[in-house]
Amino acid sequence: MSIRNNPRIRQIERFCPLLRLPQNRRSDFGGGGRGFVSPQFKFRSNVSGLSRNFEKAITGRMWLLVLGWLVSACMPALTASTPTPVQSTPFPASRPSPSRPNPDTPIPTLTPAAALTPTPDCLEQGGQVEAFSLDSVSLGKPLQGYLYLPPCFAAERAATVPLLILLHGQSADAAQWLRLGLAETADRLIAEKVIPPLVIALPYEEYSLRNPYESGYDRALMDELLPWLAGQYPAVCRHSSCRGLGGLSRGGGWALLIGFTQAERFAAIGGHSAPPFYGMESRLTLWLKENPAESLPAVYLDAGEKDRYYRPIEEFHNRLVELGIAHEWRVNAGGHDEDYWQSQLEAYLRWYGEQLAADEPRR
Repeated sequence: MSIRNNPRIRQIERFCPLLRLPQNRRSDFGGGGRGFVSPQFKFRSNVSGLSRNFEKAITGRMWLLVLGWLVSACMPALTASTPTPVQSTPFPASRPSPSRPNPDTPIPTLTPAAALTPTPDCLEQGGQVEAFSLDSVSLGKPLQGYLYLPPCFAAERAATVPLLILLHGQSADAAQWLRLGLAETADRLIAEKVIPPLVIALPYEEYSLRNPYESGYDRALMDELLPWLAGQYPAVCRHSSCRGLGGLSRGGGWALLIGFTQAERFAAIGGHSAPPFYGMESRLTLWLKENPAESLPAVYLDAGEKDRYYRPIEEFHNRLVELGIAHEWRVNAGGHDEDYWQSQLEAYLRWYGEQLAADEPRR
């Protein structure tokens, strides 16, 4: 009689499911083949093998003793297998207290805090990084991300602070720019008076594989993030003359799409290693009818010479030249990765700082 058909083994299996033999793995238990024993069946096979080795010796009352031993072995295993619930930490739902998080750790739940008060040594203390979350009708769920607030920033100051929105690359997260050293580099350039104080928003695009013409992410940025920033931080610039938009890779594609279709919203747009979205080259002619070249924001394009998307990026640059759209074009050493973007981070911030240097009174 095979071990699978043994009524005593069947009795154990009904009482203790942990010891049940897999239906389709007979080769693992002496069925004539050499099968792979998966980890989840290792304990079961050991117990079944033990029963097979002593099957002929187990009779009468001895069988009851063995059955009791197997059941006692089963119960601790069942108790130990109970999983421990794991809780995830979401983005905060309200304006959080200032802190510079480690980009490699989960985003903590933070509590509201008052605006920063300037102090004599606030430049030395550096800027602050806050996590944010706001309801979004366009996305159907909260729009989340980070804000970099410059040194000595006060939300109620009389003069406005330029706003720069920087978008991450495809399949990355809102902390990508922070990993590149954004906060530290901005602190240094502001302290050295190389760039003006900037508020930098780093929104998160969760579904970065969606069709950009249908995803709603651009509407969330323009129709929800900008008004929210104006309400929460009155000192943040509300005028196109002191607002910029840029991004890495797919984020740069977003910056170009929004910048060319809503030219009146920004003074500067940057596409960093940004292959254009499908159809953008052919749509440029239509967009220029609504926004003449002279009314477009300042444009910055760059790519590493070993960028795997270098060809479509260069073709987009050539198309801008054909249409007479002035822009900055830079080719640097490097590829399509964070090492390249980190090497160019200071150049990016210097360029945006030059375009957004105006510090206008609030109206």
